Amino acid sequence: MRFGSRFLLGLLLLATTSTVAANESEPPRLTFIKSFRGSQPEYVRVTLERSGNAVYQGGSMAEASEPETFQLSPATAERLFRLAAELNYFRRIELESSRRVAHLGDKLFRYQAGGEQTEVRFNYTENATAQELQRWFERIARGRYLNQVLEYRLSFDRLGVPGALREFEQAFNAGELVDPEQFLPVLERLAADTRVMRVARARARDLLWRIRSGQSRLTIEYEDQRSGSYAKLVMEEQGTTTYEIRSLGEAPQPKPLDIPRVARQRLLELVREANYLRAYGSHPPGAGAVVGYRLVYEAGSEYNQVAFSQPPDAVLAEIVYLFQRLMYQQDLRERLQAALDEQSLMLQVVLQELEQAVRSNSLADPTEFLSLLQRIADGSQTHTRVRDHAQRLLEEIRARS
Repeated sequence: MRFGSRFLLGLLLLATTSTVAANESEPPRLTFIKSFRGSQPEYVRVTLERSGNAVYQGGSMAEASEPETFQLSPATAERLFRLAAELNYFRRIELESSRRVAHLGDKLFRYQAGGEQTEVRFNYTENATAQELQRWFERIARGRYLNQVLEYRLSFDRLGVPGALREFEQAFNAGELVDPEQFLPVLERLAADTRVMRVARARARDLLWRIRSGQSRLTIEYEDQRSGSYAKLVMEEQGTTTYEIRSLGEAPQPKPLDIPRVARQRLLELVREANYLRAYGSHPPGAGAVVGYRLVYEAGSEYNQVAFSQPPDAVLAEIVYLFQRLMYQQDLRERLQAALDEQSLMLQVVLQELEQAVRSNSLADPTEFLSLLQRIADGSQTHTRVRDHAQRLLEEIRARS
């Protein structure tokens, strides 16, 4: 053998050895590929490492998107690798069902580690472990696809953001998205972009809260189209409570509400009794209804709601009753405070309304009015008749409490 030939052979052996060494040093990877003409998207490819490092590609059969890196939790990655291990990392395994089924898309599982590469292809499988692994990868791919749609709409079609965000929220509520923390960057951009419609920014802020807090939240809304009135209460499990009392045409302006402790505890008890609103989907308001309520329970990816004109059972009826008392109490408190500050003639009118509310048990906690009533009773600039009325109310509330 000539020197030149020996030299070239040496270089070839060195290159081969280096490639093998590089492959052996690479971390194990799982890859899922699915192609299904006519689906959205037609082609997806997800590659995952044990650390959670991942790469996504999606698009049409003819042209896939540029590879996009993202991060999943190590716990999620470990679960998928455990499923792959149960399938012997696709070594000498047949997943295709022997049953004749429609074409559901070409699918591939691949495992790469230490220079080894094994894979299996199928259209439909009856293997329960493979089905679970497929569902996990399809949920991951679905999330990245929706993330790309949001990014595109935000950059090139801001009018399309509300629809894209609604689709994203529906997938989130259905538990179809894996590791929701990965979507925080696009939601933060959306919530902060003043060029986007206000309703979409508010929806993005709600999603950010749900992903970050891990707490539950109860929302109660009331709408009367005849009078144009609207009321809303939002109570977080371990956070603030806000409310709105306004006309339907006014812009949302939530304000903090110091909800009585007993009322908060009772609302939480009632929501638990209602099984967190998980089975009330069959009670929508009737056609043409002009008065309606909507209750929403949120906790992480769980999103349950019920809407009705009349409460379908006693538990929801008590929730509505307590909500009405809280809103009426806050409305009276605001009007009484305003009349007192302005020394308005309306002060006597509001006191009479408050007295009727106390006697009819229409308030959640009448003792919250004690400090205001004491100010009125002690006010030297207030008319004697008004002071006497306030004093009588003070005594009546104290006697009832």
